[in-house]
Amino acid sequence: MEGRKWWVVMGYPEFDEGPDGFPRPGQVTKHYRYLKKKDNGTPWTQADLAYVLGVSEQEVRNMENRDRGFSLERRRFLANLFSISPIIYGVVTRELAEQWLEQQQSIIQRATIRTPKKITVDITCSREALYQYQESNYAQGGQTLIQDVSRWITLLSQELPDVSDEKQKIERYELLIGYHCLMATILRDLQHIDQAIPSANKAVELAEYIPHNLCYAIALCRRGKIWLDQANVLDDSLAIHAALQAAAHDFQLAYALKEKLPQSVLSPILLNGGHTQARLANGNKQRTQQALNMMDQAITMARNNKAEAPFNVNGIFKIEVERCHLDKGDVLIALGRPKDAIDELSLIADSPNKRRNAYRDVYLAQAYLQKGDLDHAARLAISALPLIKEIHAVICLARIPAIYKQLQKSPFKNNPEVARLDYLLRPH
Repeated sequence: MEGRKWWVVMGYPEFDEGPDGFPRPGQVTKHYRYLKKKDNGTPWTQADLAYVLGVSEQEVRNMENRDRGFSLERRRFLANLFSISPIIYGVVTRELAEQWLEQQQSIIQRATIRTPKKITVDITCSREALYQYQESNYAQGGQTLIQDVSRWITLLSQELPDVSDEKQKIERYELLIGYHCLMATILRDLQHIDQAIPSANKAVELAEYIPHNLCYAIALCRRGKIWLDQANVLDDSLAIHAALQAAAHDFQLAYALKEKLPQSVLSPILLNGGHTQARLANGNKQRTQQALNMMDQAITMARNNKAEAPFNVNGIFKIEVERCHLDKGDVLIALGRPKDAIDELSLIADSPNKRRNAYRDVYLAQAYLQKGDLDHAARLAISALPLIKEIHAVICLARIPAIYKQLQKSPFKNNPEVARLDYLLRPH
């Protein structure tokens, strides 16, 4: 392994080395640009990137061939756009980048010669990476992040037993909780629940080592959300009830800590706890209304706390008003109230967030189907499907075959839209 570039040892392509010891950013950009596919399946071109950045094609060629124009802000944007690992793209300050490179070379040397030398994780770099991964996963899905997230979990876990300072130990616990929560979320989106739940369990277990309640509430909320989302795609009534009960238990434990939690953490607990209780109400009007009131309370908190950071390194949800409308719309569909669901979901405007747009359109398709507007349901499902596939939101994708099956049994079954949806659902 001696003599090999550190990023090649870590599993990345054989890029040329730049003067800062990192892969040349132009080569990295060109490689990942080509991997990104447009709706028609063709790779992004230099012209596409020039259009997005508002620059000439010549400037893009200078970027890719001469490593010009890579400001920190531009690297951050491109890392998110093309799902480029911050580790190889230098999405940190120069000083932190050099520290990270030194750290990686130390790790590689340690793995090669098997000495007992301890590693020192750069906490600032680890937080920066986690934030970038969370942002990328939230907007576009996180399938491409699994390898990097796993590396950080391994690195932090290996070092933890050697850390004696209490403050440093807590910092690493907090980061591990954040990385495990993120991994659980990514696996949940890919519908690998059998792997997502152990990751979420690990986050809860680690949170019990920390003297304050914030991380524990966050980890419980994340695990509860995974159980809740699993219930939304199950067919067996007993399995659905078991998943909802597991979710309710986690949200209740988290809510019991409400007096010690900021509103940015309390709002997702109320939102998802209310969602769960509405599903468990079994038509009881009083219990259903109480559950919806919990969700409305979360919406009010999100609206009143826009200035408060909606996302932190411990893996809490990015709770915004639009996200609250999305979840409440989903509940109203489950309650058989399609008109109310359409009204709720229609409050969500188009945004650069691909995930939110795709989920909104799938939920709207379900609501219109429930209402009997079959043409509108089919068209929404058709438009959402390519985007759902692009971000690898398998758990949301599972809803579309159910829409198709209902359309296939309806008077609308012979219309081209149903055939188109059938075609798009087939592997190509």
